[in-house]
Amino acid sequence: MTILLTQNLGKIRGRDSNKVTQFLGIKYATLSDRLADAQLIETRDGEVLDATKDGPTTLSPSFGCDLELSIVQHTLPKKPLPQSDVDCLNLNIATPSDTTTDARLPVFVFIHGGGLFIGANSWPQFDLERLVALSVSNGLPIVAVSINYRLGMFGFMTSEELRNAGYKANNGLRDQRVALEWVRRHIGDFGGDPDNITLAGMSAGAASVACHLESETPLFKRAILMSGNRFFSPSLPYESHEQSYKQAMAALGLAGASPEERIEALLKSPGEDLVAKVPPSITPTFAVDGDLVPSAITYSQLADKTNHIPKGKDWCQDLMVGDAQIDISVRYGITQDLDDEDAFLAILEFLNDVWMFAPSLASAKGWKGRAFVYYFNEGNPWDGAWKGRAGHILDLAYLFQNFREFMSPAQQKVSSAIAEDFFKFCHGIQPWPPVVGGDLEGGFTARVYGPSSQEPATQQVQRPFGGKSQRRFTIFDLGDKVSLDDLSRIATMFTAGQYLNDRRCKQPLNT
Repeated sequence: MTILLTQNLGKIRGRDSNKVTQFLGIKYATLSDRLADAQLIETRDGEVLDATKDGPTTLSPSFGCDLELSIVQHTLPKKPLPQSDVDCLNLNIATPSDTTTDARLPVFVFIHGGGLFIGANSWPQFDLERLVALSVSNGLPIVAVSINYRLGMFGFMTSEELRNAGYKANNGLRDQRVALEWVRRHIGDFGGDPDNITLAGMSAGAASVACHLESETPLFKRAILMSGNRFFSPSLPYESHEQSYKQAMAALGLAGASPEERIEALLKSPGEDLVAKVPPSITPTFAVDGDLVPSAITYSQLADKTNHIPKGKDWCQDLMVGDAQIDISVRYGITQDLDDEDAFLAILEFLNDVWMFAPSLASAKGWKGRAFVYYFNEGNPWDGAWKGRAGHILDLAYLFQNFREFMSPAQQKVSSAIAEDFFKFCHGIQPWPPVVGGDLEGGFTARVYGPSSQEPATQQVQRPFGGKSQRRFTIFDLGDKVSLDDLSRIATMFTAGQYLNDRRCKQPLNT
């Protein structure tokens, strides 16, 4: 066991393994109640803080970890952990064991995904030990951090009556922002450089990173968006959240209650009961609050290098964006073994293009600093509906190394390659040539991972479409006739089952 003496947090006991020291379950903020603003922990006194075990998870469905592992199509040993409504805001830190406080190593901060309703930094697929150990053996050591934040109704539900009672929108995003402030203040004690932070996220975590790029104040030096953005996880106006709130109140049997009674129930009822009664289908997403999320975003804004949308274009030095071949397989449960397989795969390809591929290219085209694009094409090696296909979050499974012993040597080579490229990015080293001048034809290079059955299994492509990229130009041909924003709106309504009967479809398209 390692005991670390910090400047403002006292002594902290960590766990040593594989030449890595992990400090687990460190609280970064307190909550006066389950809907309150997170309050940053700046100092602590007293006896040695035991950080050898994971902390409580946030309130969320108990099936969450199994659900995500089922998407990966491989299990990992996991341990049951308690949930908490107010003691859940904790983070895990992994450092090379020989790191000194003056090492100033690059810091990799990870925000998990899970549709904003499931996820925890303690899930086995997010364990940081192997990632940091590999960074050391590659000669590119990092300090890694993963955070918990509030989810579901406690993290993202808002309504007029909640705001009138003093409860702000976007609690989950606010938690993440406080965690970033904690890291900036304290990571130096763990050997990290507070001025060299890379904020990374997967899926809804990537969409969260995109929201933090709206900050006026610089929060990090580099950003990585893995299979997620603000189109896949949209930001909705208060009016839409009002409808979700009404649905949630009806599900809780509170439709006829007064505002005071509803808020009392949200604060005092057993959290597990509330989570069980409100289905994930009405779990809210980000709210356009004029603060953390000042507005929704369009493809044209994202691709325009001359504007300041998002504001992070002006202060975030480097951007990495990537997607997997069939990321959208997770969106609404379509699998390739359904009837009419070709039709369903065509639908998935369209959704992947409009929600993942097009936003990635728009982000790279409009970025003012260095922008790096990757395509993950390594097929899932394990039995299940998506065996042989590069599905959602598979690139994360390869990056974190926690499934490595279940891979073939060729697949392990791809796993090592993506990790090394991420380490280089965190160190400010160019992992492959960036997109140049916003020109997606003449100045484009992307990294392609997989398939490992072909040689070379990892390579660079000079065009965003066709060939080894395995991406399609079709969406941009279509976008010349119907705007990408309209296509995204249609895709959203389609996946919600609203395409034929939603009155919004009667609005004219921007042709």
